[in-house]
Amino acid sequence: MGPDFSLGAEAPSQAPFDRIESLFFGIGAQKAGTTWLHDYLHAHPDVVVPQIGVGSKELHYWDSVRPPYRTRYLDMVRARQQQRRWRNLAIRLIGDRAQRDRERQWALYAEALRDGGRSHARYLELLFFRWQGQRAVGEISPAYGLLDRETFAEMAALSRKTKFVYVMRDPVDRLLSGLRFQLQKSGQPVTSENLTAALRRAVEDDPDLALARSQYRETISRLESVVPPERISYHFFETLFAQEELDRLTAFLNVVPRRGDPDKQVHVGAGKDALVPPELLAQARALLDPTYILIGARFGTRVPAAWDCTGQRVFHGAALRRSKHRRRSFRKAIRRLDRRGWRSLNRPR
Repeated sequence: MGPDFSLGAEAPSQAPFDRIESLFFGIGAQKAGTTWLHDYLHAHPDVVVPQIGVGSKELHYWDSVRPPYRTRYLDMVRARQQQRRWRNLAIRLIGDRAQRDRERQWALYAEALRDGGRSHARYLELLFFRWQGQRAVGEISPAYGLLDRETFAEMAALSRKTKFVYVMRDPVDRLLSGLRFQLQKSGQPVTSENLTAALRRAVEDDPDLALARSQYRETISRLESVVPPERISYHFFETLFAQEELDRLTAFLNVVPRRGDPDKQVHVGAGKDALVPPELLAQARALLDPTYILIGARFGTRVPAAWDCTGQRVFHGAALRRSKHRRRSFRKAIRRLDRRGWRSLNRPR
């Protein structure tokens, strides 16, 4: 069992933090390789990540106890504990050490969510439950990418060693993968017809909500307004599985390098052959133009070529409109970045 955080969030015991190199949070993006990354870090001998929660990895703690205050995760944990109450009693009486430890972690998880963020003691106890001197401790919940700046500041204040990891994927590709995932979760077949209808709803009915997870510039702006850039590591889904990129991550976390398995596939979605009209793709691409432009200006050659930040990609033979305008916008963004720095790209004009 890990250290005691009984002093709570107001003045948490610094002893465990003094003995680790990184307290990290993976904040997304959704459908950008975060499950693969969680599995990679879980297998690392110098890293501790939880093995409980949504999908056995996502705690959803901060988006439950802080805006947008999602209550469904507490409801989920309560329902689980209620359904397993007799089984849990038997485990406490005659279960083995691994079973008791796992149920203790679920109990800590429930206590942390019930506390509502008044004290982060139980949450930190859960994060450190399996800690035995490893150099890095953390969790990955892609929904954290939508948190507000005040919550990012609170997370950063937990320790001077708090760090953030953010993985981005081509915004339109991430949107389509997310829509396929939602169709699967709802029990609908991922056909061209269903995917087209879902994308049309996303770009026409409520684009602000539907596209939020692909608008990385907004997440970066909120995060960097309260967290020093040296405590943030940015990565791209398209290059995440390369050993060079994994070495960048382990160096950032101050743990020894470790080889990954680029061929391992997790959460492979159905419906990869489902097609949507090129005009609808172009409409989604146009709505996400600011993200392409600003990420391209910010990260330059690190952005994978598949992102097509200058807007010259062809979707199934249909050229995107306004490509000249996009190239001009991209060049202007680069010039502004050179003159005034990254934060200027997010200021109203």
